[in-house]
Amino acid sequence: MGCTIKGVCGKSDTLSSYMDGIKSRLRTLSKIANVKEAEGMNVDFVDEFIMDSLFMLITNANFKEDVLKNRLEVESLLIEEKLTGKKPKVNFTEEIKKGNQKNTEDEDLRSVQETILYGLMGISAYNHHSKALGADSLETRQFIRLALEKLEDSSLGLMELVMLLNETGKHGVLAMKLLDGANTGKFGNPEISEVQLGVKNNPGILITGHDLNDIEQLLEQSKNSGVDIYTHSEMLPAHYYPKLKKYTNLVGNYGGAWHDQKETFETFNGL
Repeated sequence: MGCTIKGVCGKSDTLSSYMDGIKSRLRTLSKIANVKEAEGMNVDFVDEFIMDSLFMLITNANFKEDVLKNRLEVESLLIEEKLTGKKPKVNFTEEIKKGNQKNTEDEDLRSVQETILYGLMGISAYNHHSKALGADSLETRQFIRLALEKLEDSSLGLMELVMLLNETGKHGVLAMKLLDGANTGKFGNPEISEVQLGVKNNPGILITGHDLNDIEQLLEQSKNSGVDIYTHSEMLPAHYYPKLKKYTNLVGNYGGAWHDQKETFETFNGL
């Protein structure tokens, strides 16, 4: 059965509205940035805003209403002003309405549009983790802007959107390849590894997420301290990278799926 009252993720209607508004603003900013880049302007600052914003829109990545409200009503305007040199006038009620894909009546068009958008969110997440390790792709950033601009074009037919979806998939693979290269380049080629489940007697820290740079810093800062480090859910792959495995304070994994993380972190009872 589908959700009829509220999504299982726990997202509020207010938060969902801010996210819809951000989607619309990102399409506008992409269109302007594409023109400005063609005129010779460096739009790296726009790319950073777009990529970070798309990452925020992924389910469960950021559910802080004040953060999303500020990104929509303040930060997006500052980015546009920096692009154009003019203070923008924006009706946020209209932006929220424009950003809600449910307003696309044709179910097939809406499905492809949504799939493209979710693909762009995933690519942006990969890009975020790649950048933390010093790897970036201008080609990917430019494609995301182009795709967002095309999603603003209501004249695109189903087959044109399907072609854009195929391109989104292609760039998703390229983004994963970039991240894999960044991870293996810094932490070594993954090895089949045994991982202890459960906890030991020492004080412990439980870490989740996807950013291997984060866990490396934590392992380095806590080594020889008597504090054990445990991975949770998506951070489990850290155990098969040689450079991370060398840390004796990387002890094991605790918990299961990401959607149980709230309960898992409470029962862990660590630091």
